Amino acid sequence: MEEGVGTLAHRVEELENELRKSRDENLLLEKRLHTIEDIYISTSSFGVAP
Repeated sequence: MEEGVGTLAHRVEELENELRKSRDENLLLEKRLHTIEDIYISTSSFGVAP
């Protein structure tokens, strides 16, 4: 039974690492989307007459 607990603990650690990595990737993607959005807004405002 000890070995099973060790295996489960290791698997939980792996899953936590995967979640952390996924969260980091999502935050990076969100940051990129905000940047694209900001660029779009700033460039599209140049073509609008007041």
